[in-house]
Amino acid sequence: WLNRITIFDQDGQYVGKWGLPGSGAGQLHGPAGIAFDQNNHMLISENLGHRVQKFTKDGKFLQKWGNKGSGRGEFWNPWGVTVDDHGHVFVADWGNNRVQKFDGDGRYVSTFGHPQSGKGLLHLPSDVAVDVDGRAIGLSGQVGVGDHSVRSGSSRGVSVECQRTGLISCRADLVGVVTNHPAR
Repeated sequence: WLNRITIFDQDGQYVGKWGLPGSGAGQLHGPAGIAFDQNNHMLISENLGHRVQKFTKDGKFLQKWGNKGSGRGEFWNPWGVTVDDHGHVFVADWGNNRVQKFDGDGRYVSTFGHPQSGKGLLHLPSDVAVDVDGRAIGLSGQVGVGDHSVRSGSSRGVSVECQRTGLISCRADLVGVVTNHPAR
């Protein structure tokens, strides 16, 4: 597995790549989601590392939070990550059937969702976004599993600055792509 981040400018021109596989601080272990905060720092969720790491746009490690578990601030295969205009970080905590909210320094704020189906509940959320009204939206399910639905909870945020699709995130003048497939 490559476990790296590839950077392009807004015109699609290659800027660079960085990342080394591993479970240490600054290493990548199953990068699954990427988002940019207001300072152009990258937040990377790692589904195999059960954590979120923050880097500069050049790949310098800044901080990490989370570990495997089901408590507050713990993750079980987190996938999607996004940041609202207030700097809150939202993580789709796939294995715990929830979305967790953190402040910009990784301190736990709140959670919505749990392992059920039905109105307002999440089942294997694979991604998260913030809409223009500041609501966190969790995408439930995956192909062949779950109910493939969208759930929302209040975030008191405003919006993300650009469309986020799959494993690509953009903000300001950069586009980051998570590259986590077998090396050839």
